[in-house]
Amino acid sequence: MYEEIRARVALVRSGLSGVDYALNPYVGCEHDCVYCYGPYVTKRDRKNWGRIVRVKRNLPYILSKEIKRVRGIITIGTVTDAYQPAERKYEITRMCLRVLHRANVGIRILTKSSLISRDIDMLEKFQDIHIGVTITTLNPEVSKVIEPNSSLPAERLKALIDMPKNIVRYLFVGPIIPEVFSVDDVIEAVQRLGGSGLDYIIFDKLRVRGDIYERLSLILRDVGLSLPDISGLNRYYRNIKANILKALSDYNIPIFFEF
Repeated sequence: MYEEIRARVALVRSGLSGVDYALNPYVGCEHDCVYCYGPYVTKRDRKNWGRIVRVKRNLPYILSKEIKRVRGIITIGTVTDAYQPAERKYEITRMCLRVLHRANVGIRILTKSSLISRDIDMLEKFQDIHIGVTITTLNPEVSKVIEPNSSLPAERLKALIDMPKNIVRYLFVGPIIPEVFSVDDVIEAVQRLGGSGLDYIIFDKLRVRGDIYERLSLILRDVGLSLPDISGLNRYYRNIKANILKALSDYNIPIFFEF
């Protein structure tokens, strides 16, 4: 269900490394990823997080006023995906891109949606732009279960491949979920993107908030996967980091860990 609201502010100071401001065109996310910790960060009702999406209809106008007073790097979609299905109808993100391009600012976008390809004509105009796609697994059946309303992994990779050469492209591999994550998936994704170039990869762990781990465990059972006891997560991430570095040692791609 979509609910149109009026935003009071557009740009919010960001605590993300290398980013000055966050711009979120929507409240809530229709992708409804099982592992999402967004509602715990924003204090929103988890039950309705993937079912009610609030659309900031006046956001491009508010942004056009605020952008005159700020400078810096802006990330579009930090707690919700700016290219979730609602964007196909409302085009709030696309309208904001027009404003940001006129202001000549640097932007960063991370998405799980191939819809971003629609805006190539706008994105290629930016002088400072990084675009990434999130990959949790390349298995489409598992993806449908844990990120049900996102584009399939192959479609996201295709969107990144299609981006113009002047755009900095990266993979965001995460969250790394035991029994779901595969180093072989990462290598396959890198190889698929090899012809188009890949500037860096970011790896992130599962952020365990509220009942995320319990719900994720129950849902993964439906596809024959079982999560280890939560007490072993720290040891798992120490080991997986070493495995990732070893597996990608032959590729000349910068790697960053968010854990």
